[in-house]
Amino acid sequence: MRLCAKVAVVTGSGQAIGRGIAERFACQGEAVVLNDLEDTRLRQAEQAVKTLGSHVLAVRADISRAADVANLFRQAQAAFGTVDILVNNTAWASPISHFLDMTEEFWDTVLNLNLKSVFLCSQRAARIMAEQKQPAASTVLPIDIDSLADAVAVQLLVKGAEVELRASGDGFGVGRSSKIEGRNSLVRRAT
Repeated sequence: MRLCAKVAVVTGSGQAIGRGIAERFACQGEAVVLNDLEDTRLRQAEQAVKTLGSHVLAVRADISRAADVANLFRQAQAAFGTVDILVNNTAWASPISHFLDMTEEFWDTVLNLNLKSVFLCSQRAARIMAEQKQPAASTVLPIDIDSLADAVAVQLLVKGAEVELRASGDGFGVGRSSKIEGRNSLVRRAT
């Protein structure tokens, strides 16, 4: 049963850009599903969106976990009947860590929140949208997710490392490796 014109799920909508996006949807009369990991921020955002007159649902969830993502979308469907729009807003890079000081745990958190969560939420939303008999307001583009994830992850890692190592004055930079055609590689330039 559809209660509103459109239903938008906005991840990381407890503050900043995500909250602004959620408020914009609310001003346009869309139902909004808020998501954040921090309950106080989430409740404050919920109150702010409610004052705009929109239907709102706030769901605390760690969207780097498949079970939490399933629950987020299950609650959205229970409240509003469907999901039309997904905004993958969640991202994490704080506290910022220098490449040489970065731990495996820190890197796992970056990948889980900045990449894995996008995959999990997009896949769940796409399944809901595919079940709809009418065109969705938002669609997932047909892309090779393995290649995209690989390209994005490698590009970000190498570029981030280059920026930090270049700043340290150790003569590092990014170059093309002849052994791995077309891949960016971290290389140390002769000084």
